Amino acid sequence: MRLFAIFATIVGALGAASAVALPAPTYQQEAQNVTIAGQTYPLLCNQLNLNLKDIDYCIGILMDSRGQVCWTKPKDSGTFCQKSGVFVSGTNWGDNGPHQASCQTEVEPKVQMIRDRCGSRGGSIGVHGTQNNDLVVHVADHWV
Repeated sequence: MRLFAIFATIVGALGAASAVALPAPTYQQEAQNVTIAGQTYPLLCNQLNLNLKDIDYCIGILMDSRGQVCWTKPKDSGTFCQKSGVFVSGTNWGDNGPHQASCQTEVEPKVQMIRDRCGSRGGSIGVHGTQNNDLVVHVADHWV
């Protein structure tokens, strides 16, 4: 009996030691500069359950926004579209600014990419990743 208790303790300790740390959901992650190693902020999918028709609505709004600029103030966020429970916004962490991109030709393709690759889960991806313009777009259930 004592041998079984020792064995169970060892197996339990090994199980705890080999546990895999799971990444925090994107809404819990701290802001990070999108110019990580000189590259654009990578695509990150959330674990939400958004309405795809509402995402498509925002894609349509961005697609029809010829000549309009989606922008944020330095170290701040901007709101680009909202439909029911879907919120499309942008953030940046740079001191220079404003941080901006064409809603139609730069932001819309990134929102489409989030929809195509993450589906109803939503997500985030970098639009620009330069020192002076580090804009990230988010598709979420709240303003980011």
